Amino acid sequence: MLNLSLEQVMQYAKDYKAVPVAKECLADMLTPLAFLDNVRRSSRNYFLLESIEGGEHWARYSFVGYDPVLRLKITDGNAEIISGAAVKYQEKNPLGCIRHILEEYKAPQIDGLPNFTGGLVGTFGFDFMRYCEPDMRVNKERKAEFADVDLMLFDKLIAFDHLKQKIFLIVNVKTDNAAINYAKAEREIAAMEEMLLQPVQPKKSVKAKLGEFTSNQSREQYNKNVLRCKKYIKNGDAFQIVYAQKFSATYDQSLFSAYRYLRTTNPSQYMVFLHNDDMEIAGSSPETLVKVVGKKVISMPIAGTRRRGRTSEEDLVLEQELLADAKEIAEHNMLVDLGRNDVGRVCDFGSVKVSDYKTIKRFSHVMHITSKVTGQLSADKDALDALRAVFPAGTLSGAPKIRACEIIDELEPERRGIYGGGMGYLDFGGNMDICITIRTMVKKNDRVYIQAGGGIVADSVLDNEFQETVNKAGACMTALRMTAEEE
Repeated sequence: MLNLSLEQVMQYAKDYKAVPVAKECLADMLTPLAFLDNVRRSSRNYFLLESIEGGEHWARYSFVGYDPVLRLKITDGNAEIISGAAVKYQEKNPLGCIRHILEEYKAPQIDGLPNFTGGLVGTFGFDFMRYCEPDMRVNKERKAEFADVDLMLFDKLIAFDHLKQKIFLIVNVKTDNAAINYAKAEREIAAMEEMLLQPVQPKKSVKAKLGEFTSNQSREQYNKNVLRCKKYIKNGDAFQIVYAQKFSATYDQSLFSAYRYLRTTNPSQYMVFLHNDDMEIAGSSPETLVKVVGKKVISMPIAGTRRRGRTSEEDLVLEQELLADAKEIAEHNMLVDLGRNDVGRVCDFGSVKVSDYKTIKRFSHVMHITSKVTGQLSADKDALDALRAVFPAGTLSGAPKIRACEIIDELEPERRGIYGGGMGYLDFGGNMDICITIRTMVKKNDRVYIQAGGGIVADSVLDNEFQETVNKAGACMTALRMTAEEE
């Protein structure tokens, strides 16, 4: 039995274009990964969103979606909507295109259902900044290897409630032909339940073939450009510039096994596995770019890092050492100020607040200094406005942000693609949850890519910067190497 009757759905038709209906099932015998493995056998387009809450415990919900209604790709100002096997149409107003799609599925929040019941899921590449700041001076002739925006529209999904050990099978019913669409939703939920009940079919792990990692720049070239960053800083162009490199290797298997290792060896607040017709993404990001819940905007600046202690006593000593590090605190304060300014661009005057200031958040291998910036979204603004205001993250660009991005575009040998941008969802109710795309691997055309960067400041030590990026890429590289060692 569904949570809403047809009559209840029709009551929403005046104000909404879609209504999420759901069926609950027990989840004590099934995991999101096991279900996703079944999905992978019949679908080429799907996602899994998971989370470690507070750095140490699984969050309440995990979400799986498959067989999207459409896919939206935006590259160099051109938007294409792909529905089925054909391009539906092209659009010259890419941001308006996102709004139009979401408006066609405007839906209410239904009591008893999870916070996310359907929407656009995918990535905003680093070059989405070109739409946020159109006057930015960038090289428009450089070829884009990945889309600036790549989103899939899911009108149905499965939500795993880990607290109550149950599953929600959710389908959004379009209200324009409510009776017909409600009957269709009943059939779709029945098909989802049938897939849910399929026995898990364990497969023998296939040993992957992983080539040697190479960078898109030599150590000499990297160091040369770090010195150029420092010269820009000395000349007053910027205070900090986040300079990055891209590692790549041949890889002959899906990233699914690598994701399984990543989620156990390096779990984070945002665990993402996404597959579409062009590429595969496996990520473990610790950092929120921006969330919108109702009319509340939330940003969570992270800066300042120490490894975890081997004992609880050493862990506390390292925490105190981190909080006493003047350089780390100065960088954190700079990013908090940047976050307040960004959030303030789209929020009511006087509503922007900083809370949980300089809180230590622990993850499996490291701890970070975090703060929380919140504001009340202005009446004439929406989630997409909030995303534009904060994009890209200061931790992945530098400060001041626009000039730092221009220098990055000048010095890095190629466009970043999804690295340093955001990934997550915009839902049908106007809410959004986007993380920063770091600690993430991307596979395309039998090649896997991992990117990492470091914040260059006036007193950065040249010999340390290259190795810092290698260390940051280490978790993803290790996960891939583990799949190449499987028996």
